[in-house]
Amino acid sequence: MRWLVASLFAAILFATVGLGWLFDTIYLQYIDDKSNKQSDVVSVMEQLGGNVSQLINSSNTPDELLANWPNVSDYQLTLQSVDNMPLPKPLLKQFFDENRLVLETKEHIEISFYLPSHHQRLVLTAPISHAVNEPRSSAYLFTGLFYFTLLMLMLLWLNPLIKRLLILRKTAKAFGEGNLEQRVKLGSVSYIRDLEFEFNRMAQRIDDLVSDVKLLSSAVSHDLRTPLSSIRFGIDTLQEVEEPELRKRFEQLISKDVDSMIELVETLLNYARLDQAMLNIDKSKVSLIPLINQIFDSKKSDTKTLSLITDVGTSTDIGTDTGIGTDISTSTAELEVFADRGYLLMLLNNLIQNALQYATSQVTVTIKQHDDGCEIIIADDGAGIPESERENILKPFIRGDKTRSAVKGFGIGLAIVTRILHWHDGRLEIGQDERLSGAKFTVFLPH
Repeated sequence: MRWLVASLFAAILFATVGLGWLFDTIYLQYIDDKSNKQSDVVSVMEQLGGNVSQLINSSNTPDELLANWPNVSDYQLTLQSVDNMPLPKPLLKQFFDENRLVLETKEHIEISFYLPSHHQRLVLTAPISHAVNEPRSSAYLFTGLFYFTLLMLMLLWLNPLIKRLLILRKTAKAFGEGNLEQRVKLGSVSYIRDLEFEFNRMAQRIDDLVSDVKLLSSAVSHDLRTPLSSIRFGIDTLQEVEEPELRKRFEQLISKDVDSMIELVETLLNYARLDQAMLNIDKSKVSLIPLINQIFDSKKSDTKTLSLITDVGTSTDIGTDTGIGTDISTSTAELEVFADRGYLLMLLNNLIQNALQYATSQVTVTIKQHDDGCEIIIADDGAGIPESERENILKPFIRGDKTRSAVKGFGIGLAIVTRILHWHDGRLEIGQDERLSGAKFTVFLPH
């Protein structure tokens, strides 16, 4: 919208000031040309009248000489007395001193030449239309050209705006009709680029929400069916069983299924709250190494080893009691990213917990610093993730086929990671680690 306001201001400024100055210059030049033509005509009349006045002044019969002047000419010559000249004294003095006087009326230009020999004046008259041919239509012509140019300029400015608005309208209409994949292709030059970008972001958010609703519905129908069936079976069995130990066993199974349902409902609610939490993102500088160590402290294991590696050192395992290995260098202790600390903790915790669940014995967390951000690599020595499944497992409630029954969970962790990375303008890549031969999750976060 800033580009729209700036371009509109520039167009109005150029239209009012620039075009006004341009046409004023042209009109003034036009008037100067007309004035020059008028001066040229007056010069011709002065030269003509001067020659004729000298001839008549030296003649003894001026009336007979003027009788031969053609009556059809635009230039008329008459002899008049100087005694009846209705002029102020200053003009009369100028007339006698310079022997000529130029007067102009609405109808004609009149030049009087003094004839001292006859004490008369020779009057040369020419119509004003002949002296200055400046039709009134020229003013209307310049006015019309100004407004026509102004209109063309505004149409030139409005043309790309109208095109972009029509494209936006067409896309919004298609989106409203249910084609949720419709997006506005951002142009290199657009007055409403910000509006188009916000529309695309809104459309993507709506598309994600609709997809999440579908996945949530599928997850609820699928994951709730099993515990509900078990609870139904347990209740029916309890009605027929009278032995205390057997009844206690079925009651424990029912309680376990209820706990599983509660956990699923809480997971659904937590994922749904992420959409509302986006409004409360509080970004600041967050140091990565203390944050990862905090996660390591909560993931103690007797069977699996956690190692932290920086881009300038090697990992060091500190014991099988904790299973945690760290290598913290003073040069990398200040590794920072610009993020919300709480959601960054949730992101890394989900990735590390996911790696621990699928690892055989070892998980490594590697931090690499770049000019524009930090790269965090979480790798394990598990079975890895087939390339065909890497895109789907980022969706909520989608889990790998090979580990669906082997590892407990609902398939929501990576979906939360993807959502948090989207808020932080980060990215996630899934591959296979060359050293551990298991899954490798590469997270990039800007400084």
